[in-house]
Amino acid sequence: AVPINHQRNIKFNTQRSTPSFNDIMASGLENNQSIFVKYRQYIIFLVAISVLVAGFSVSLNNVYNQLDYKITSFIEAEKAANQKQHEEDLDITSKIDKLNNMSDVTDEIIEIHKKLISQENELASLKNMIDFQLNTTVKDLDDTVKKVQADVKQQVQEVNKNVSSQNSLMAYQFAGTFAILGSLISFWHMMNHIRKLNEPMIQRKIVAILWMVPIYSISSWLGLVFVDLQIYLSLIKDLYEAYIIYTFLSFLIAVLARGNRNAVIDLLAQHADHMKPPIHFRFWAKSQTFS
Repeated sequence: AVPINHQRNIKFNTQRSTPSFNDIMASGLENNQSIFVKYRQYIIFLVAISVLVAGFSVSLNNVYNQLDYKITSFIEAEKAANQKQHEEDLDITSKIDKLNNMSDVTDEIIEIHKKLISQENELASLKNMIDFQLNTTVKDLDDTVKKVQADVKQQVQEVNKNVSSQNSLMAYQFAGTFAILGSLISFWHMMNHIRKLNEPMIQRKIVAILWMVPIYSISSWLGLVFVDLQIYLSLIKDLYEAYIIYTFLSFLIAVLARGNRNAVIDLLAQHADHMKPPIHFRFWAKSQTFS
């Protein structure tokens, strides 16, 4: 059933003439306003939902971007860590290889060290053997040299002794010859004085003085032959020299005053004024005499 008002409107509309463009636009606007009013809540809800969905999408996009950045960073860090680990593994592997090589080198060094020790021991034993032989040889050479030196020294001493003995023998011969000659001459003079004792007081002093020649010559020859007795022989010569000085003074007294000492003193006193000084100087007066 159609409502009465609507029927009236339809009837009125049918009765009216055809509407214009403005009427149509106005009626459309009215319809739109009525539809907007009618569906305003739904539209607001849909707009709110759209805004929420857009915000959620933006936030979700941001979260996704952050997650993607973090995942990318994590993957890159993991790759870097894996690369570093790989490099460390390679380094460790190279070090292990080096250690293995070093262990081989160490074994070789140990072997070389053992060989060096064995060679050192051999050299030490060889050195000891050479030192022993060298010491033995040097000792033998020293003994030989010492023996030769001793022999040479002994021979030199013997030669020197022979030469010295020959020289000494010649000296002994010359000294003995002149000692005997001087003694014979002295004995000849003494025998002549003894045979003709015309002046016994004077001649006894002369004979005592002449005894000095054989005593001195014989004691000197004995001192030349027996060197150890030279001190004692020199003592004998000194004692007889002192006796000869006394005998010579007695001889002068006997010659001048026949043994009277006072007469000799008076005689010397008479001729004391005529004695000249022993040394002549230019400033010494010629007439100066001893008083």
